[in-house]
Amino acid sequence: MRLISVTAVLFLPLSSFGAGGYAGSFLDLGAGARPSAMGGAFTAVSDDAIALFWNPAGLAGVSGKQLALSYGEMFLGRKQGCVSFASGGFGLGLFSYGVGGISRRDEGGRPQGEFGSCENALLVAYARSLKWEGFELMVGGGGKFFYQMLAGHDAIGYGGDVGLLAKVRIPFGGFSFGAAFRNLRAKLRWDTEHEEEVPFDVRFGFALSLSVLPVNLVLDVEKRENGGRSYHLGGEYRLGEFAGLRAGWDGGEVTAGASFGVSSLRVDYGFSTDPVSEHGVHRVCAIVGLKQ
Repeated sequence: MRLISVTAVLFLPLSSFGAGGYAGSFLDLGAGARPSAMGGAFTAVSDDAIALFWNPAGLAGVSGKQLALSYGEMFLGRKQGCVSFASGGFGLGLFSYGVGGISRRDEGGRPQGEFGSCENALLVAYARSLKWEGFELMVGGGGKFFYQMLAGHDAIGYGGDVGLLAKVRIPFGGFSFGAAFRNLRAKLRWDTEHEEEVPFDVRFGFALSLSVLPVNLVLDVEKRENGGRSYHLGGEYRLGEFAGLRAGWDGGEVTAGASFGVSSLRVDYGFSTDPVSEHGVHRVCAIVGLKQ
């Protein structure tokens, strides 16, 4: 009976609070404000420190040293944050999601106070690139390590990500193709001896950058092991070197955002739909270029 009770506690609050109800589902929220503003289409872009969470191959194209800090707040006290560092094709990052004030009830439905949940993933990856005239191919991969706490229990786990990103110059701009295979052989093991597999996820992305107009157009096609196919579409309009406007379509929901910057700092804002409320999700991310 103890295992049945714990399993019920582990699954029900997650689905109730928008984490999807399966192991590792907090990662589906995505990292960074710029990708969320473009409908969650970032596989073929992945050109800053946030690439670590979307397509590790993009780390090979990050110039200099970058630090990314992202924070998102959602209805019902849910919070999401991530920090990542990229340099010379290497990436290191931490993704965290938490919620408090979850009502604890016994098997008879009687209130037993409140508790919280915290889910974390540490990612480490490395990427290299090969260049020819007018063409660049980047390949990367790495590991991810999970730690989760819920209702007095904890779990640890591991998995891997692999990605590639190809960029081609064309007469009126540039075209990119990306592929990311995430959560390879990923699983969680609870202190109750209960073990869960984290669903495998694959994304194919396409990006078109126009030279005649300061516009980038992006598309992601995603297939998750435990779900159907989903589509993510977005675009950004570059307002000079340090500002931009973004919009997208994330599986039927509209997203939007903007960015501004000065010198080595860029601040992104992204708005997307919250699956469990009408309040939406607001994210802010700062990308800082560090001195060599």
